[in-house]
Amino acid sequence: MALFPVRCKHKMWRAEFGVAGRHSPQTGQMPKQLEFVGIGEALIDLFESGDFSVGGAPLNVAVHAHHLLEPLNLGRGVGLSAVGEDKWGFHARSVVAANSMTTDYIATNRHPTGTASVFVRNGDAGFEITQDVAWDYLEPTAATDALAERCDAVCFGSLAQRSPASREMIRGFLAKARGAWRLYDVNFRRSTLSGIRGYSREIVESSCQLSSAMKANESELLELGQIFEVGKAGDQSEDAAWLRMEFFLKEFGLEALIVTRAERSAFAATRDGRFVTPPATRPTGEVHPVGAGDAFSAAILFGRSQGWPWNTTLELAARMGSWVTQHDSAIPLLSREILDFAANQVTEHATHALGRPE
Repeated sequence: MALFPVRCKHKMWRAEFGVAGRHSPQTGQMPKQLEFVGIGEALIDLFESGDFSVGGAPLNVAVHAHHLLEPLNLGRGVGLSAVGEDKWGFHARSVVAANSMTTDYIATNRHPTGTASVFVRNGDAGFEITQDVAWDYLEPTAATDALAERCDAVCFGSLAQRSPASREMIRGFLAKARGAWRLYDVNFRRSTLSGIRGYSREIVESSCQLSSAMKANESELLELGQIFEVGKAGDQSEDAAWLRMEFFLKEFGLEALIVTRAERSAFAATRDGRFVTPPATRPTGEVHPVGAGDAFSAAILFGRSQGWPWNTTLELAARMGSWVTQHDSAIPLLSREILDFAANQVTEHATHALGRPE
């Protein structure tokens, strides 16, 4: 990853777009700088080829959010996690800093930095996530409490709640962030070799109760249906999907449940009705899906923070997700076209109030 050019281009784009430089038509004051938080695991993906990359869905969401907010001068994305005092921890913090982001909320503790070994066995892709690592020991501080109370949006998942310490910290953060729009991106993870899974029914239930909305992919929605015994097991029809989505919407009082289906579009069951995005344009070259769902999540946070209607929010999410699939990196800088789209929509919907939960 090219480190220094990332920061330079951000500054160039921020000067060019400058959305937040416009005064509020209601008050004549400068709008508040937004803070979107990705809280949970930060880890290093280790590949059989010897390659490695910084990962962890919540951290990726924070980076994608920053790539959207910072060039438009609307705020910043913040990663909240922990790494070890080792080479991987140093690398993770360096990558965060290279994306012009603060590392103030990437704690360092005595446990090793989390890793995930990615491999192919018998033609199938697999992974093994290391247990008992730094992000299993997240701890609240005065600084994280203050961040929770002032942030505007939060994305979190299931995996970082596998340990008692981090589970308590994440739920405490969400409880303090009642003024923020909160997205639970389930991101079910089960290690291939050990079979250890980083989720349970209790984790899903508690997470939904603390969330504004939930996001899943098709296979995760199917498993959610099995865990909660909703619909016929194995039924992958669209009608069965809507049935499962409506169940969670009503059971937990969610604002929305969004389901991604790769290039076959996404659909959402919301309080305002059902929405389906057009199928994404398939890249002409090799498809790189890693990070696409995290970009989609960041766009959802952005659209809802702006009070956009769901169809506009989902359009931005589809654009950002598709953009990531065209790159080797899971966190590429956004295209001028995407930033133009977001900036134009911000201007168009400027009279809408900030979309916060009740």
